[in-house]
Amino acid sequence: CQVIPSGRVLTRDMLMDPPDVMKGDKVKVSVRTGDLVISADGITTESGAVGDKIRVYCTTTRVYLVGTVQDPNTVVIEVQ
Repeated sequence: CQVIPSGRVLTRDMLMDPPDVMKGDKVKVSVRTGDLVISADGITTESGAVGDKIRVYCTTTRVYLVGTVQDPNTVVIEVQ
């Protein structure tokens, strides 16, 4: 976030794309390990764009996890 003085001309490099998910959005949390995928409902605890790592709260297990925004409705947690 930056402060832009009154009267200054806006240029494209001053603007940011809106995030794909906003803090508090309901999302599907998908935990992946190999070919196994387990999905549950979650709530984002921060905003982010596709590819960003964000923290989500899994409402089913009541656990906070960190995953990657896959699309506006899905956060993926990769387990090695």
